[in-house]
Amino acid sequence: MYKIKAELKTNNHMKYFYKLLLLSFINLSLSQIILDVDLSGNQETEPINISIDSQSEIILHIIASSNTDWAVAESESSVLEVKLDGIYLQDIVLYNGLNEHVYKVMLGQLNQGDHVLTFYFNQLKSSSGAEVIHLDSIELIEPSELNIDTDILRYSPILYGRDIYGWNESNRTDIPLLMWHDVSYNNSSKTITYSFIFSNEDSRIGIGLTDMMVSWGRTTDIEWAYQVRIDNNGNILEEYFQGASHITTPFNGEKYNQHPILKNATPNCNFSDIGTSDYKFFLSPEHTINTTDTRETLMDQNPWTYSIMTKELINENKYENPGDPLSTTISNAKNYLYVDISTNHNGSNGELHIGVDFINNCNIFYNDYNDSELYFSLLNGSGRTAIEMPENFNPDYINNMYFAFESDSEFEYNITNFNNVFYLSDNYDIINLNLDSFEGFHNLDHLP
Repeated sequence: MYKIKAELKTNNHMKYFYKLLLLSFINLSLSQIILDVDLSGNQETEPINISIDSQSEIILHIIASSNTDWAVAESESSVLEVKLDGIYLQDIVLYNGLNEHVYKVMLGQLNQGDHVLTFYFNQLKSSSGAEVIHLDSIELIEPSELNIDTDILRYSPILYGRDIYGWNESNRTDIPLLMWHDVSYNNSSKTITYSFIFSNEDSRIGIGLTDMMVSWGRTTDIEWAYQVRIDNNGNILEEYFQGASHITTPFNGEKYNQHPILKNATPNCNFSDIGTSDYKFFLSPEHTINTTDTRETLMDQNPWTYSIMTKELINENKYENPGDPLSTTISNAKNYLYVDISTNHNGSNGELHIGVDFINNCNIFYNDYNDSELYFSLLNGSGRTAIEMPENFNPDYINNMYFAFESDSEFEYNITNFNNVFYLSDNYDIINLNLDSFEGFHNLDHLP
């Protein structure tokens, strides 16, 4: 358990009001400090004193905003440095602009005793248009409050940002938005795998971006980063990371306590266990998903990720404008119908073609544009694809959905469940469709 000491302090620039809210219930303790502070470039908060009763891994949630916009060149983000006991710990890239957003990071293992937190607006690391950061509040969380295995926090990786295209590219492109964990057990050992959702994958351009929408219904990049297997006593039995070209590689890098240190090292967001950069990320791994879900489900649970995904491609001028659903060049993510389904089949893996038509429209719109270079590979289990629609389409006019499966061998397949069919609102909210409103669903040997 820990305690927070909050004080009212002033200096020549501003007055800081810290309000402490303590909530407790049995073994649950929630500690929140209301900051309500505006920082200009190169300003730092007054010290925030915290006292730890016993050694623990600590999560930090910070609600913050800035005068930036991820879609606007030279004004994508402000960068907030976190300092612990006067030492630089990590960067938080404020990618969500004026929206008050919860950024979820780690402080790591804090020893028993008193510690000091400060936050610094690093103007140099920020986009040139960044002028102000607003810090609303912070919340300090220990593992028991989230009912999370302490090992999940203890071994979570630290990630240095990529610096292939420029020393400061991490303030505008291919940044880690979320980290999550998977846990599996085998006899007397436990394996924890950590994965990231990145805002984009710069190695994908043109038809490569279209392939991502067809194959996964997203242009974010989702990659596993680090995997550790430990025994019942917490001893590491083996540890790996995903190296360049997606090669599983033994980890031999440096650590901060038990936290392995990696670097985003390739244009497609694969990793190295050597090297540093000017941006260091220490995200919280508190998220997880069911093993039967698609990885994109984590984006659905955090729909703001679709907004950042979209704004990055707007900033990089990678969208066709106006959108043409009969062209294989992708358009704004709001112009798509997202389909998440569960299937089973026998025979070899194959391609699932999905078409949608509209009332009073002669065209059928395909997830793969009826293009032989693109395909949605059907596997047993859950999968996701996206179908480009006409701009400003009215979902009430969707008439039919068509399915056709191709394989090199004899096969039978079944769509066992529509997990989710949705589109994005103007504010990037997920709008689920009522499938009962469709005229029908048709399994065909070939699409019309």
